[in-house]
Amino acid sequence: MENNTFEGLEELEQINVDFKAPSDLKEYEKLLIAERNRVQFEQASNLVRLGCFNQKEETELDFTQLTKISADKKLKGKYDLYQNIKTLETVFVCPLVEEDKEEGSHKAYAYDCLYVEKMDQETYEQVVKAGNNNLVTLPGVLYKASLICYGILLAITLFVIIYNFIAYGDSSNDYSFGYILNAVFGTSAIYLSADIVVLPLLVLATIKRRDSKK
Repeated sequence: MENNTFEGLEELEQINVDFKAPSDLKEYEKLLIAERNRVQFEQASNLVRLGCFNQKEETELDFTQLTKISADKKLKGKYDLYQNIKTLETVFVCPLVEEDKEEGSHKAYAYDCLYVEKMDQETYEQVVKAGNNNLVTLPGVLYKASLICYGILLAITLFVIIYNFIAYGDSSNDYSFGYILNAVFGTSAIYLSADIVVLPLLVLATIKRRDSKK
């Protein structure tokens, strides 16, 4: 017998759980439900990312008391989001299964559960803001490194332009200003091109970063 996680447990994960909107709902009602579920999944995922959860291994779960929130999204590719009907507590669930290679069947022996801490909207926004401002993350490190590298690139570009202006200006040849200008920017073209290409990308990354912190 081999213990592992398995993502194809339709019977185990969806017992007595109906996460799809009823067919008799109006289209705008379906859209509102889908948007509510998206926001709830995003908020729960952010709280898990910030460490606001308790992880437990449950041997049994009463799925009749749980409503599935994420129909097509999974945390880390394997955790589905559920909400307790009575307590409104949200929990990410990943079945842990025993794989019987001889019979080709899978049976959950436990569930890896991430119980998300409950908090009101104001507290949630404060926690996310504090986490974005104080936690060191890989995207944040890469963003700051990109700004530093771009600053270095601009400095090199400016140095090359100034150096070439001085070199052509001090030359014994009587170059016209137009010739010097054309020669300087010609030799600096590769640096200028890199500056022009990278700048819009950095502006876009800055806008996205600011939006994510709001």
